[in-house]
Amino acid sequence: MRSFFRGLFHSAPREKACPPRANVIFDYDHRRNQLTVIDNGGYETRTKSTVHLLVEAATRARLTTSVRIPVFTDDFVPSEVRERCFGYCTGPGAKNVIPIPDFIFWAWPEVGIADYDSIATAMIAASAMVPEDDRLFWIGNPNTNSSRVTFLNLAAQYPDLMLGVGMGWQPDGESAGEPLEAVGQYVSLPDHCKYRFLIDLQARGYSGRTKLLLFSGRPLFLQERVWREYFYSDITPFVHYIPVKADLSDLIERIQWARANPAEVQAIAKNAQVYATKNLWRSNAVDHLARCLQDWGPSAS
Repeated sequence: MRSFFRGLFHSAPREKACPPRANVIFDYDHRRNQLTVIDNGGYETRTKSTVHLLVEAATRARLTTSVRIPVFTDDFVPSEVRERCFGYCTGPGAKNVIPIPDFIFWAWPEVGIADYDSIATAMIAASAMVPEDDRLFWIGNPNTNSSRVTFLNLAAQYPDLMLGVGMGWQPDGESAGEPLEAVGQYVSLPDHCKYRFLIDLQARGYSGRTKLLLFSGRPLFLQERVWREYFYSDITPFVHYIPVKADLSDLIERIQWARANPAEVQAIAKNAQVYATKNLWRSNAVDHLARCLQDWGPSAS
């Protein structure tokens, strides 16, 4: 990739640990036209993918002032952090956190997403299939949020309405970036389209798959959550998704309503896919990140 920066970006030594610390420091010196990206490490290849997105965004932003921005790549920004920063989502009262596109917009190779746009394209292709199963489907790690266990219990009670599968991932002993080993059944994201309905359940913080499920062409049930990602304000209940209470107390009622109103829910699925294909490609995410960089304002130094 060509850049207007001298030398593209300068790699700097890792900063001394001072928890909670930012996983990445984005530092642009306008006077020298030099971008420095400090990688303090993080889970799997999150920081690596986030750095790729930041560098592309900086190239598009054409920054006219110096900025220094802490970027957190965990599921959410720790509440102890009071400084203004970037994070993948924002929670109640966290006015210091500016939500940015998460690392998956680049890649998550450990779980089989070698390239985000390729997976999104595969989801669109799979959406053309006639669903093989009339139920609502979810698969994932049940240990990241208690409501996921609630869902699995409901799925066991109502097997004619939904299918829930608990699974996990474990390292296979290879280096970072290599695929993890699935513990239990594995269903690829495009294969989610074999089911009539899909649901996204909250985990620890941001959701890794909401954006990709919007490409699926399937009515998406979205559980209420405290963690908000940058594009959530653009999507509307009963227009782009079917809302479900955080405690899942209305899930059965919502599924029954969806089954009884096929034309209405298919319109919701279509709206979601149209929104995704206009707004949720990697290039869109980079453009949004570029705007976040531009809006940050000059550094105090």
